[in-house]
Amino acid sequence: MTQEGNDSSGQRWVVLLAAGEGSRVRKLTSGPDGEEIPKQYYAWGGVDSMLRWTMNRSAAVAPLNRTVAVVAGQHKRWWKDQLRDLPGDNILVQPKNRGTGAGILFPVLEILRRDPEATVAVMPTDHYVEHEPRLQSAIREAFEAVNKDRKQVVLVGIEPRQWENGYGWIVPSGPPRGIQRVRTFVEKPDRSKGRKLMQSGALMNSFIFVGAAKAIHNMVADTAPEVARRLGIWQQAVQRTAARLESLYEAMPTCDFSREVLERSCASLAVVRAHNCEWSDLGTPDRVLRYTQRNGIDLAVSV
Repeated sequence: MTQEGNDSSGQRWVVLLAAGEGSRVRKLTSGPDGEEIPKQYYAWGGVDSMLRWTMNRSAAVAPLNRTVAVVAGQHKRWWKDQLRDLPGDNILVQPKNRGTGAGILFPVLEILRRDPEATVAVMPTDHYVEHEPRLQSAIREAFEAVNKDRKQVVLVGIEPRQWENGYGWIVPSGPPRGIQRVRTFVEKPDRSKGRKLMQSGALMNSFIFVGAAKAIHNMVADTAPEVARRLGIWQQAVQRTAARLESLYEAMPTCDFSREVLERSCASLAVVRAHNCEWSDLGTPDRVLRYTQRNGIDLAVSV
């Protein structure tokens, strides 16, 4: 695993989102014994998992000691080995699934506790990218844009080849060049509205984004204050026990980061395009089957 970006500033971090269940494709991600494996830990074609793909991607912009993974306790038998390269303190176990809002803010606040001036790239761990250098270039461009304006959060947008259901759509505020402000963000529109957005120049949201940790926290605090309040208690706690964290999560509202945070925060958002990187998240059976057929992978022999 390469480690570009091993800069001395101490301010570039990556969050790996690896706590999802991948329930929509679990029937296609089974091990030799028939056990269903969460998609991020599944080795397509018997090689590397998507989590390991993402770790290679993240190593291009930040070193492993500034890479934090958020995981689910019930998945330990899979992540224990696959996250072996990370320091133990960089593996954060969520006691419950409270949506992507908590899943993002939990590690971002941990990073803020260690490095108040951190800049963070958030990366889901269920993406296939054919041309990695092109996506990595867009992520680096997002980091550079945040360094110039610490209040903005920069989304990585994908130029659509065709209408795709199930994604968020980003409408830039100007012509397609460089970093653009976001005019509108719409999470998972219906087919009619989505096609109109695409025709107007909208980009698909990859759910990869870069922002100052403080700016990400502020966006969540403004739009989902109870999530921010509860996780703030944990961040500032002197005694940080698993039982204390579980009790904070117990009554925490579920928060969808795209719908409840990004849709309400367009004034703070910008977007950079990842040009022709052939990107897809493998979140539905149709997308999984397109990927495996295109790459000649027999799901029956994957592990």
